[in-house]
Amino acid sequence: MSWVRVDDKAWSHPKFAGLSGNAVRLWLFATCWSAGHETDGKLPKVVLRILGAAPKDAAALVDAGLWHKTDDGWGIHDFLEYQPSAADNRTRREAKAQAGRAGGVKSGQARAEAKTKQVLPPDGSKNEAGASGLVEAKRTPDPDPDPDPDHTPIPPPGGDDAGGSIDHDDPLLPCPSRLAGDELVQELANHYQVTLDAIRQAEQGFKTYWTVGGGAGRRFRRGMWLRKFRTRVQELHARGDLRSSTEAESTGIRTVTPEQVAARKARDEAAKLEARRKLGIA
Repeated sequence: MSWVRVDDKAWSHPKFAGLSGNAVRLWLFATCWSAGHETDGKLPKVVLRILGAAPKDAAALVDAGLWHKTDDGWGIHDFLEYQPSAADNRTRREAKAQAGRAGGVKSGQARAEAKTKQVLPPDGSKNEAGASGLVEAKRTPDPDPDPDPDHTPIPPPGGDDAGGSIDHDDPLLPCPSRLAGDELVQELANHYQVTLDAIRQAEQGFKTYWTVGGGAGRRFRRGMWLRKFRTRVQELHARGDLRSSTEAESTGIRTVTPEQVAARKARDEAAKLEARRKLGIA
């Protein structure tokens, strides 16, 4: 955004004394237009149509000595004596950009040093296990945190490391189509005292989020997928939302299928394209 400088005594200057309100408005708006487009006070003839002014207003400004005629329009008198030139603006922007790049480099170096200090133990030796754990924790945020921090849910079966240890040699995979086997479903159903269908319903919602919902496209190792699913079941149970499809219908809770999510996204995209078409945006 650029600004224009206007003398606070301009209203009493003799050149403005005999001008109409439309002519004064044209002078001010044209000065702003030139500053914004960095034309150094040069105004093409089309500027009158752009600013909704009449030729008589331009002629009045020429007669008053505020404008002068040029081959392809007009020029604002003494524009560069009061406003910065286009070259000055470019120099200032480049200096600001260079300062921003330099600041970004320093900020990156500071963050790298801070991470190094967090990873290394007090004796300065490398702790590869701690480093990998830190990276994994930062890379896999919980998509659905517990909305009730004061509530302590029942821990999932198997302790804090439920789902098995994570083998960092395993490849990163999208959400598996068959996430929980029959044995795991039975284990979770027994632990939370719910039906098998309730666990399968939770699995379906989990896979919908990570395939066509907000988490689509994310990849984790299989051990991490199982751990995240166990955590999701734990959270649903803590909120009282761990129900089968039949129970959900009886209590008024809506269940959304992947097909419904995909159809909704398609409708939203079609609406956006139609709005852009009406606005003439490619």
